[in-house]
Amino acid sequence: VEGVVKEINIRNPHSEIILEVTDAERGTRDIEFEGMSASIFYRAGYTIGSVNQEDVIKLMIAPRHDSSDGGFVMSFITANGENFGFRRP
Repeated sequence: VEGVVKEINIRNPHSEIILEVTDAERGTRDIEFEGMSASIFYRAGYTIGSVNQEDVIKLMIAPRHDSSDGGFVMSFITANGENFGFRRP
């Protein structure tokens, strides 16, 4: 999923990323994604400022079981090509 970062909150117990996503079928909308805890983000190399509002990022997600918008962030790539992948400790 690719979109514009509207909000990113790296925190415990789960992080949150809200992306503005546009597609031909449903137009433009904000979608909320849940992610790993702050400590796992930091272990993956994430630092404050790695991603900011209005950045374009690409997420790899585990989709929701009901197929609705959103899901759980498994990894993401920033506009400058940094790749952050998450594994359970």
